[in-house]
This record gives sequence, structure tokens and C-alpha cells, in this order.
Amino acid sequence: MTVNLHPHDPSLEQTAISMLMARPENLNKLDKHCFYVEELKKTYEAMKSTNSTDLSVISIEAWVDLNYLYDITYDLVSKNSDEYIIKEMIRYKDSRTVMRWIYKLEAQTKSLDITWAKETLQKLAEVIDILDEEETLEEQVISYFESFEKDNKFLPSWIEEIDKYCLFKWWQLIIVAGRPWMWKTTVMLNMAIRQAAQHNVGFVSLEMSLWDIFDRFICMLSWLTSYEIQDKKSSLWKITEYLDKLLSKKLFMSDKVFSLEKIEQFIVKNSLDVCYIDYLGLIMYGWANIRTIDRISEITRRLKMIALKNNVKIVLWSQMSRQSEHRADNRPVLADLRDSGSIEQDADMVLMLYREDYYDKETDRKNILDILVRKNRWWMEAEIPLGIDLSRYRLYDQEKPF
Repeated sequence: MTVNLHPHDPSLEQTAISMLMARPENLNKLDKHCFYVEELKKTYEAMKSTNSTDLSVISIEAWVDLNYLYDITYDLVSKNSDEYIIKEMIRYKDSRTVMRWIYKLEAQTKSLDITWAKETLQKLAEVIDILDEEETLEEQVISYFESFEKDNKFLPSWIEEIDKYCLFKWWQLIIVAGRPWMWKTTVMLNMAIRQAAQHNVGFVSLEMSLWDIFDRFICMLSWLTSYEIQDKKSSLWKITEYLDKLLSKKLFMSDKVFSLEKIEQFIVKNSLDVCYIDYLGLIMYGWANIRTIDRISEITRRLKMIALKNNVKIVLWSQMSRQSEHRADNRPVLADLRDSGSIEQDADMVLMLYREDYYDKETDRKNILDILVRKNRWWMEAEIPLGIDLSRYRLYDQEKPF
């Protein structure tokens, strides 16, 4: 269930994008915080970074569907409306600023971080009493929370519904688990490519080839299905060029890393902030005759130490037993983790994937992937429904379908 309390007006934000397309000289009168809808925020940032109004360029840079951009920029906006649109966008931004303080205080008090809550209140009082003439209230708030999150090593997934409930810290070991056909690789790839925009991200694939993963990334960026790209790869040079640039600077992938020692070398060599590993069962460790439960226990313990030692977040895919398939309610629980004792103990967070339409073909919950937060060392358990486009390997907030 999604509860949206952030004040915003999607129609107004779309109109603002149309205005900026027609009159880009207004770009500096707004900033990215004026936009709440993620696709429109990315569109604004792409327009500013590329200094272009070419929709095809903006679509690739922002990772937003080109047809979506055509739809929202279809209407012409009168120049006489510019001042009103800018004023209203700033008014909504200021309202969200207040909400940001409220949510941060709520999170701090619920987790009994009273000291942090007091510091936040003190900072709020300082900002209100003494405003820097060269810095707006919004800029001070953003600056404060960015430094706060940096000091506390928070790393968002950039999927809004996940970030509401999951406080990812850079030294965590996070387990993602599910039965086959729960699209765990898609979940990990969606988070990886989003995070690679700002952080060094590694993806270790022990199951799929890099060519298969590369094709999935192209599907995500081009909005084409896996069948369609086979005949159109030659015409997707802009997307492959963008992806090549990303892979050379921020997104590092390997299908040749099999041992714990190689995984740590991969993390250190590329100065990774987060490393995705697909999957636990294929990591090589110990001797052939070592018991599986002992091997798994040692692997998860060592990965936890690697995360702490190298200040990196490790997201690890793990298999589940068939127990959930024999219950009336197929939703997985912690006991379904294969060799769950050590995994549950070492993990800071356990996310389990569930698709109701896989088990019940007649359900109304088609194309919905539930991320079940079964363990969360820093916050609470939750069930997060996300939309999923299986043919394009895309994951999105359920309330914000593309």
C-alpha cells in the first residue's frame, strides 16, 4: 500500500517541462527539487546537463521513454503563463521542504535516535532564525540532509518505494531471495543502473553471461522488448554508446569472478560503493567434501567482513527452498531461506520477492512484484508492491507506471 503525502501536481510539472522545451532560457529559474515526479525530474536534469531540447538525446540521458516525452510536450504553453508556472513550482517545492523535515524527524524518533532528532530540531531552528542571504531555505535543507546522509553512509536504491522502508548503509550485507521466475536479476539490475549514475557499482554474474546482461540493459534503456532489440541493435547506437560510457566509468561487470578472494579484489580495484552478486550458491569456497551449511555460513560471514572492511554495500542473491510452494499462502518467510540460519544471522537486511500472478493466473494483481522486507536491522519490516514490465526488464513504483 502506498501513502503519498508529498504535495505535488503532476500536470503542473508536465506543463513546466513543455514550457522549458519551448523557452529553455527559463531553465535556471527552476532547479531539480522543483520536480517531484521522478521521470520529470530526470528530464529536467537531462535538459540542463546536455543543454539540449532534442527529445531523443534527453530520453537517453534521463532514461525516460521517448514516447512519454512526446506525450507530455505535445501542448504549447503561452509565454504569458511562464511567471505563474515558475511561481507555483517553487511553492510546491517549499511545501515538500517542510515535509522533508517532518519525515526525517518521524524516522529518527521511531527508531529512538533521540540525539539525532534533537540535532535536527536545533538545525531547523538555526535555519529559520538565521537565513544565509546567498542560500535559500531549500538549499540549506538539502545541503544539511545530504551531509547528514553522507556522514551516516546512506546509499539510496533510487526506487522510491524501496527507499521509504529500506535504509541502505554502505557497509551492509543485503540478501535478495526468491523462487525461480521471481525476477531477482531484474530487480538487481534496475537498482544497479540507477545507482551507477552517481556511485561506482559492480555486478558479479556467476549465472548469466555479460552479453545477456548487456541486452537486458539495452531493453531497459530503449523500452524495446528482448525480441525487438535483436533486429534493431544497429539502430540503437546512441543507447549502446551511452551504456558503453557508463560501463567504462561507473558500472563494472564481470562473469569471471567466482571466489571470495576475487570478489574482494574486484571491489577494491574498482573502488566500488555497492556490489551485486548473482548468486550465493555458485561462489567457490573450501573443499569439495565440506558440508553445504558450513560453506554457506563461512561465505556469508566473510562477505559481511568484506563489506565492513571496504565500506561497501553487498547485495547478494540467495536461493529459497520449495517450502513456500506447498503452503496455501505462497508468500515466502525467513524460514524458507536455504541454509537460513547463517544467512539470517549475518544479513543486515533480507528482501524476499513474490509474484502473485505466477501462482494464481486469475489474480487481479497482474505484473506486480512484491518486495517483502523480512529482516531490517535499521528499520521495520514491510511489503512493497512494485510494477514490473517483464518483456522490458523494467521495475517501477506502482503508483508511477511509465
